Amino acid sequence: MKSCVLRGASLATSIFLLFTSVLSAAQADKAPSTPVYHPDLKVLRMDVPFYPPLARQARIGGTVRIRATTDGQKVISTSVEEGHPLLKAAAEENVRSWQLAPRDPTTFSVIFRYESVQTQECEAPPPPVVTLHLPQEVDLAAGPFPICDPSADITQRHWWQKLWFHHSS
Repeated sequence: MKSCVLRGASLATSIFLLFTSVLSAAQADKAPSTPVYHPDLKVLRMDVPFYPPLARQARIGGTVRIRATTDGQKVISTSVEEGHPLLKAAAEENVRSWQLAPRDPTTFSVIFRYESVQTQECEAPPPPVVTLHLPQEVDLAAGPFPICDPSADITQRHWWQKLWFHHSS
């Protein structure tokens, strides 16, 4: 009888340990890893980073963290560690375009910061600004595309007060 109790307790302990290890592994997958920086890494060529139009129009900003692996001269794989879904693809696509000064293969982290600049309705936003702190950081700032209500514009001109043809008396 005593061995049955011990076996039952041992089974419960094993299940508990298995459950906690699975839970901690799942939480480790969600938490972004510590960024890996290589100040000696030099980017020779790259595409110009852009603010995705849909994210820009929706005024979505935020940070995208990407882990990139190189073969020594170009980025061969990337993985997004965190970031808004509308911003991830543009940042990842940009990092994949990077060509580097020859060096040993390595893995590094890049942070893209997207900032949505607020503007008044119908006001043209300032041109997008890209600031590069390669290879660690890329900052992008842009306002939404101006969308104006044409009826408001017509109302301001008082179109109903102007005749489209002249009547002579």
